[in-house]
Amino acid sequence: MVDLLVQYGVELPVGRRDIEPLTHAASLGHGDIADILLKAGADPNTNNGLPLLEAANAGHADIVETLLNHSADVHVQGDRALLDAAETGWLDVVTLLLNRGADVHAQGDRVLLCVVEMGAREHRHNVGTWFDPLKHRRDHFKVAELLLRRGANTTVTDTLGRTPLDIAAEYNHSTLINLLCAIQSRSEEFLAL
Repeated sequence: MVDLLVQYGVELPVGRRDIEPLTHAASLGHGDIADILLKAGADPNTNNGLPLLEAANAGHADIVETLLNHSADVHVQGDRALLDAAETGWLDVVTLLLNRGADVHAQGDRVLLCVVEMGAREHRHNVGTWFDPLKHRRDHFKVAELLLRRGANTTVTDTLGRTPLDIAAEYNHSTLINLLCAIQSRSEEFLAL
């Protein structure tokens, strides 16, 4: 239907809160519609990059890739798409954004802090609960591991002065604690050489 509307030059209405059709398609996971709109000339950087931000936050890797292939700015709002995808635990989206040039040190090195905080909170909440496959599509631990492999700063502090290790310890997330300790000890060994 959208294809026909675009083909006949019908101007697509802007939705509620002035959100354009491309942004709606990106946020709701309608990759086919996003592709049609982009091929018809929709701007992937409209509304200060909102289509990319919405797709990244919702975990729609296919749409993120489509937007990037149509010249969406991976660095929009200071690599905000990377922060949003990492904070929500979408490993495939984070991997894609990093491979397309997103900066692991973006947002003042807050990306790793956000991932550790969200992963630690989720860990605390899920201890002793039943496995939920939909919830586990998100993986903050693997996102943190990827960010660390790409050089994320383990000594960055949040507004309370806590490092990623402090946050993991506060929430008693032993897997994250072990990962962060291993990375920090390797860094210290490297600096001692």
